[in-house]
Amino acid sequence: MNLIKLKLFFLCIIFANTMPVFPAEKSTTKDIVKYLNENGYECNSDPAGINARTKRPVLNIHIKFLNDGILFTSVLNIKDNQKSKTEEIYSLVNDFNLDAVAIRYYVDRDLDVLVEAFFPGQFDKFRFSTFVTKWETEFISLVGEKRELIQKYIK
Repeated sequence: MNLIKLKLFFLCIIFANTMPVFPAEKSTTKDIVKYLNENGYECNSDPAGINARTKRPVLNIHIKFLNDGILFTSVLNIKDNQKSKTEEIYSLVNDFNLDAVAIRYYVDRDLDVLVEAFFPGQFDKFRFSTFVTKWETEFISLVGEKRELIQKYIK
């Protein structure tokens, strides 16, 4: 009888070490809103996602959940008196993208600049914190390096 218990004990240990690891639960709006609120953002959520605004010198964010991650989007509005300078706007965006790592800049059909970054996977506080920090610091760095261009073109 003791031999059977001993065999069962070892089988349980082997089985426990080979159990599949299930992915984290799907990202929840609540987790992200809580994190952003704790870090200086005011959030509103609706079926289209989360809108996060801040008074800090970083971008306001629209967050959309995708099947395999979370998309951050912001808009930098081009000044009306600059919208006719399409070549310069495209050149500006190309210049922004040269040093971009996590963020990508695009021109939309209204000739405003879309700013996007993709967080792969589901919400994990440590990874999400690292991502938000990169989002913020990369934009702050851009503003510091391209201040004159930003003041010329962006509202």
